[in-house]
Amino acid sequence: MTAAGAAVGAAVAGATAATPQTPTEFSYYMEIQRVLVRYAFALDDRNWSALTSCFSEDATGDYGPGYSTLEGRDAIVALCRRMLEPLDASQHLLGTMDIAFEGSKLRRAFSTFKQATTRCYFQAQHIRKAARGDALYIVAGTYADRFVREKGVWKIKRRELRATWLDGNPAVLPRR
Repeated sequence: MTAAGAAVGAAVAGATAATPQTPTEFSYYMEIQRVLVRYAFALDDRNWSALTSCFSEDATGDYGPGYSTLEGRDAIVALCRRMLEPLDASQHLLGTMDIAFEGSKLRRAFSTFKQATTRCYFQAQHIRKAARGDALYIVAGTYADRFVREKGVWKIKRRELRATWLDGNPAVLPRR
């Protein structure tokens, strides 16, 4: 994990999401939740333009041990594409989400948040019938993200995938 990844992880781990207090906060909360959902559907639909729209142009990604830190949304999308296109199917399920806005009490009063941290459980099932051995590989864990609001739209600025457990045949996924 990089120093930047550790900082995001610490910020997310220490953040406690309060219930949205204003209509704007609730709207922001829902917008961020929709980005997370769009990400999952984009992966499974192989919709690379939808996936690209989830990230800021200068986003970074840490997809765990064995992967270098990815610089820029194009690098993140390229990795996802390389890993998923050979598969027969995938299903990315999202679970418990924690969204915390960053800013002062004054910002809260005026709902002018520009940054947020999120933590979201995931379970990703990958199927490749041509794989040697079993055709199924499951990765489960947490996405820890830093979001920014750019031109009125929430985007993932930093994504960190933390695998908690793995099951099945790792040969289902292409070699890194």
